[in-house]
Amino acid sequence: FLLVDLRCHGDSASIRKRGPHTVASAALDVLKLVRDLRMTPRVLVGHSFGGKVVLSMVDQAAKPLARPVRNRWHKKMDWKMLSPNKETKRTPVLEEFMTGYFTVLKNGDNSQDLTVARIPSEAHALVHGKCAEGEHTHGVHGDVIEAWVLDATPGKVRAGGDGEDHPAELISFLSTLPKEVSSKRDVVKALIQQGFSNDVAQWVVTNLRPTSSPGSRFSCVFDLRGIAEMYQSYEETNLWKIVEDVPRGVHVNFLKAERSLHRWALEDLQRIHAAEEIAAEEGGGVEMHVLEDAGHWVHADNPDGLFRILSSSFQGIKT
Repeated sequence: FLLVDLRCHGDSASIRKRGPHTVASAALDVLKLVRDLRMTPRVLVGHSFGGKVVLSMVDQAAKPLARPVRNRWHKKMDWKMLSPNKETKRTPVLEEFMTGYFTVLKNGDNSQDLTVARIPSEAHALVHGKCAEGEHTHGVHGDVIEAWVLDATPGKVRAGGDGEDHPAELISFLSTLPKEVSSKRDVVKALIQQGFSNDVAQWVVTNLRPTSSPGSRFSCVFDLRGIAEMYQSYEETNLWKIVEDVPRGVHVNFLKAERSLHRWALEDLQRIHAAEEIAAEEGGGVEMHVLEDAGHWVHADNPDGLFRILSSSFQGIKT
């Protein structure tokens, strides 16, 4: 498993990227990363903004992704998916997914930190692959690529209903905070007082890092200007074309959070169900899933249910 910070987020914010900061450019970043790692992605998972990043990855690289070939130039690597721990409902991989650490788990016996170290829940993409010299990987349905879009639609963004966290408002508020703060607790308190949920507040402080200033102070690693540009792109990007004309060999899975009703219009559900029928006839795949007892923060509200749904994509992958 490979979990990444997208541009302008987490420790990736220290890697200066040229604009524009968009869904498409974030998707291209991840495509370049897996190319440089010489991996063949078999499963892609993105939540919210990351969901559109996944769709854009498929859109930009549909042909090479849908028809993986023997790559003799691959370095010998073995990316092994960990099996669930029978004594607990959560797996080591799921724990990493939930706590937000960017780690490559190699051969299942050690972890090696790469360039960036944390993923924001709003904007992560998860890539699973296995490649060894002279091999390519096989997905759950032969050479099918499984793309998961968690609680996001391909088109219009309907974020921030009554009592819900609105990303644009969060970005605006974070830009008013001082560059350095003395306490994570004070940041959480300030966010909650502004009407943001405790889940969002706790996520924000995972992006605070100790500074060199005396007195144990912290600074945020977000590139807020870049993130504001990315969110604008998220609202404007329309990727229905990839859903309604799915490339052969790609299976797109949408997961709707049961309590995240404001993000899903009847029109969205009808178009996805219509795309299911069309894709089935043309050799692609579109499928809708519902995660019970969960709001938008699916990995925090119902992590076990989320993993049970996602695990169907991993059952046929050789490790």
